[in-house]
Amino acid sequence: MPETKQRLIVDGVEFGQVFLFPQIFRAVTWAFGPSRLIIALFMVIALVAMGRLWDAVTQPNVHPTSGLEARATVADQQVHQEALRDGMRAFAPNELGADELDTDEALRAIRRGYEAERQPLTSDDAIKRIDARYDSVIHPITDTRPRGDFEATVMHVSAEFDKIVWAIFELNPTKVAEGAVRLFVDTPRLLWTNQTWFAIFYGLVFVAVLAIGGGALSRMAALHFAAGEQLRMREAIDFAISRWGRLVWAIILPLMIASVLAVAIVMMGLLMEVPVLDVIGGLIYGLALLVGFLVTFLLLGYWLGFPMLLPAVASENCDGADAMQRAYAYVVSRPLHLLCYWVIALVGLALGFMVVSVVASLTLNVTKWLFGYWTNNPALIVAGVDNFKFLQPPPEVPGPWHSRWAGAGIAFWQALVVSLIGAYVIAYSFGAATIMYLLMRRASDGQDMQEIWRADSEAARAAVPTSTRTKTSSADSAALDTAD
Repeated sequence: MPETKQRLIVDGVEFGQVFLFPQIFRAVTWAFGPSRLIIALFMVIALVAMGRLWDAVTQPNVHPTSGLEARATVADQQVHQEALRDGMRAFAPNELGADELDTDEALRAIRRGYEAERQPLTSDDAIKRIDARYDSVIHPITDTRPRGDFEATVMHVSAEFDKIVWAIFELNPTKVAEGAVRLFVDTPRLLWTNQTWFAIFYGLVFVAVLAIGGGALSRMAALHFAAGEQLRMREAIDFAISRWGRLVWAIILPLMIASVLAVAIVMMGLLMEVPVLDVIGGLIYGLALLVGFLVTFLLLGYWLGFPMLLPAVASENCDGADAMQRAYAYVVSRPLHLLCYWVIALVGLALGFMVVSVVASLTLNVTKWLFGYWTNNPALIVAGVDNFKFLQPPPEVPGPWHSRWAGAGIAFWQALVVSLIGAYVIAYSFGAATIMYLLMRRASDGQDMQEIWRADSEAARAAVPTSTRTKTSSADSAALDTAD
């Protein structure tokens, strides 16, 4: 019997449903929402406040140029002391002592001498000359001083982030991968090695801020991208606070398991220190290799699947263990999908960051030019930007006290603008991560992107009597049996 030929007529292809990965770019504009920026800005403020508090109560000991790579040495201290002495010789030679100089006290003495020489001057040329001389002695002091733990961390993270962004525009995947390793792997490793107590303190702060702020942003993103709903800022924060335990557990559980397994390997290795027992150590080395593989798997999965942990809690209302299970399962089942989504997310990050950076730079520089059009106040030295140095101290303002206070006010508002750039990066990251999670869930489980957990639907199910739900289930099962 001849086969019947059938023709299939396709009226059109909805490419938005076939090619879903460009949806990640929707996070570029989503992150500009005022409520999202405000939440992310508060995250930046909290992280900065706690970091600067640490630097204020601890002694700076990080190398001024090597950063997190090394601590400041005796030779570095000697170079800094010589810069302080040069400044004292220039403006306060009578206060120069033979003992080691304290940086803050020396700077105050240099400032007093500078202001005493500057005050009686009336000629603009003379004032410019003494300001230039003061600037020439302050710069070496600033460049050679040891950095605080938080300040050095910010410098390191900012530099590596800039490298990643420019490598994306250069279409250089090797540099992007190298920058990602330096940012996400080397940063915690260097902090743990060289600034252990700061790593512990700031790690706890970071997890807390990430859980609350990131949980709120992820919930807002899940409702927006899945159902087109706009969640109010207060509702998003309430969601994150009410589930802070789940969010924190989702972040730290993989690291805790990896840490326990790592300690187990260390304990096995102690057998090699005892004669005769080292034979047992050699025999169980295969077990150590197996546990080492598990540690490696956990860390690699955490690095690749970390963006999906908080969105899993925000989208499914699951606990930390389930969020971890989902993220790792998606990494293993669809690695090529995940790689594609990572690439798209990084490209979107670079594009969005470049837009907000250009707008912020133009805003700051145009404002400086217009604001200082009729004045040469030295406070304007802190206004405007050549390139962004995120949260770095502003340049020293020469001149009397009122100029320094004016400069502090200008520096505050400029820091707020620059902090908004960091807030945009945070908001975009959680928006893109939430879309990535929904796409990976669809690719792995076949679950529609529009399906997310809602409190009202759960309450509606709970309101149905148990007997009614049982009867309904039985009826449905009978109908299915009949259909079969």
